[in-house]
Amino acid sequence: GILSASKKGIPIIVINAGSEIAEKVDILTYVGQSEYEAGVKAAEELIKYKITTVLCVNHEIGNISLDKREQGFRKVLKENNIIVKTIPIDASDPLEARETVRAYLSINNNIDGILTLGPLGAIPIMNLLKDIDHEKNIKLATFDFTPEIIDGIMNSQIVFALDQQQYLQGYLPVMLMNLYITNKNTPAYKKLETGPSII
Repeated sequence: GILSASKKGIPIIVINAGSEIAEKVDILTYVGQSEYEAGVKAAEELIKYKITTVLCVNHEIGNISLDKREQGFRKVLKENNIIVKTIPIDASDPLEARETVRAYLSINNNIDGILTLGPLGAIPIMNLLKDIDHEKNIKLATFDFTPEIIDGIMNSQIVFALDQQQYLQGYLPVMLMNLYITNKNTPAYKKLETGPSII
């Protein structure tokens, strides 16, 4: 794997996930975002909407990147005395995901903010909120984006999405590796963060 490539002197650029590998292996750089810091930024942005009780929806329990997003999010909310609950959903079944959240919201009607950790959770919840929250009292936010997420933002069904700029995560490593191979140019930083940006 990566460790054996590093030992052989093969140049390595880590993309999108796994920034902590730089602590163990010599890499040129990591191109992506700090998932923990992205969670912090999500909380700081959602607080602007005067939320008091938030539901965090995790569509892939055990995914380290999503767990870090949630940890950063939860830390800021706790510091601001905002209640946050997390529920898992099955992203492979959007109808089940929607009904899981519907059931939770019917029992916990004080929820005024929802953060999904990605579009797989956001899209079914956005569709649910169209049906049950006509006044848009529940502020929905998410990570990453798809055409559906952009439509949700344009229609005010989603208050914001955090963008890690996946295009740059694909483009920059190719450019940086080419410069390293042809000129021995090295990135100035071990982490080149492409996000998060608020959309």
